[in-house]
Amino acid sequence: MIKFNELIFERFEINIHKYPTLSSLAFVIFKTHLLRKNEIPQLTAQVARDIRQSYTGGAVDMFIPENPEGTKVFAYLFYLLNK
Repeated sequence: MIKFNELIFERFEINIHKYPTLSSLAFVIFKTHLLRKNEIPQLTAQVARDIRQSYTGGAVDMFIPENPEGTKVFAYLFYLLNK
């Protein structure tokens, strides 16, 4: 994590701790360093069709473990420090 944070900060001057997911981090890098001001990019033609065909949505599974009565359950939580 420390090396990844250093890499992103050195290349893009962005603190990874402000973004909870890789996709949100990638999006902010794109917006701040690659997207021209006042420009809304739009895909057209075959590229747009190919992307739309591959877009099937995400699979979300929920796992609820059941432990035997009287056993301890440990949970590890991660809190964002720089919201």
